[in-house]
Formats: sequence, structure tokens, C-alpha cells
Amino acid sequence: MNWNLPATAKPVEIVEFVQEHGIAVLNSYLGDKQLVSMLRREAIRAADQSKHEYKFGHAARFGTDIPISYPTIKHLVNRADLREIVKLAKKTPEGTFITHEFVHDGPWDRNGFLHFDRLHAFKLFFYLTPVDENCGPFCAIIDTHKEFRALRTKEWQRTSDYDKIRNRPPIDFPDLGYAESDGNPVLGPAGTMIVFDTDTLHKCRVVKEHRHRVVLRTHNR
Repeated sequence: MNWNLPATAKPVEIVEFVQEHGIAVLNSYLGDKQLVSMLRREAIRAADQSKHEYKFGHAARFGTDIPISYPTIKHLVNRADLREIVKLAKKTPEGTFITHEFVHDGPWDRNGFLHFDRLHAFKLFFYLTPVDENCGPFCAIIDTHKEFRALRTKEWQRTSDYDKIRNRPPIDFPDLGYAESDGNPVLGPAGTMIVFDTDTLHKCRVVKEHRHRVVLRTHNR
């Protein structure tokens, strides 16, 4: 199944596709190169100045009110088209996360393994740098969100302890037949948007030496 939608797709088309297949990819959704460049500069500044611990590099975390010192980021997360996507998905914005990833030698935390999120979310994920096979591409398996929504629900019925929720199928549920090498990479230019349901199996690959990746994502629940 092809997960690509045209950059001109309407919010309702994006949300309906994600509800059916778990993930949609829109290459060059942020088509304005100057906008993407400004976003990248602000994102790198935010991540590199932050004291938020992140094993893959540097990261910043904002709530729903972006500081005025990051005007381009603030404008982006409040854009009408993005707000409409979140509204149609019947979610509420929770926060914005920015990562500048450049660590290539581990050790990795849970997000470095094929997983579904323990707490369900609807995420908008933007590449602010071009991403190829060497830049730690986001990887996912389309059409897995319904299977793992059911499994996540069962896990929360089994325990209310967040740390005990099993969410890495190749490790926690090997009988399901998934391997850590599974997952197709999302490759694309800066400005690419990935919209996904976090019950979809996903991970990020390792950024290779002398390469980096800058990502902005919004979490909506």
C-alpha cells in the first residue's frame, strides 16, 4: 500500500487516509523553502539550547503556547490547515517537540526500536532537513494501527503501570512475527509532513556519522 498523498491534499482527505491506513506522507507539504529554512534555524536553536535529555542528540519540548522567541514555529503550529487536521481527527493539541539528531553510536532508548506508543496520540511530524537512508529516516509499517490498538488496549487492561506496558512487538511479542528490520523508511526533502496514528508500528533509524536530522512534531490526544 502506497502511503503518499499529494501536497495539495485537503485536511479531510489526510485524516480519512490516516484513519484507514495509520499513516500518510506528504512530500514537500511545506513547499516554501524560505519558511522551511527559518523553521530549521529556530528548531536547531531551540533544541541545542534546551537542557532536555535526549539520547539521539538535542531536543526541546514546548506546551501548546510556543514562546515568542520562536515566531516561525509558533506560526506553523497555529496554521489553519494543521489545526483543521487535528480537529477532524477529534484530537486536542498537547505540545510541540523538536529534535536535532546526530548521535550515531547509541545506546538507544525505546523509540529506537520498532514499537507502538504506550499512550495513544495523533502526530504531525515534519522533516526540516532532507532525509535519506543515512539521516535516520522515520520508518513505519502501514495498516498496522488497528492490530496494535487492540494490543495496546489489552496491555492497559493487564496493568496500569506505564513502565510495564509492553509495546515492542519484535521483543515483547515475538510470536506475532515482526522483526526489528521491518518497517519502510520515509525519505523526503525538507518540508515533508508525516501524519500518523501512534498505534502504527514505527521507529527512527540511526543517523549515520557526520549526518544529522532536524524534526518538528506535534502531539495531539
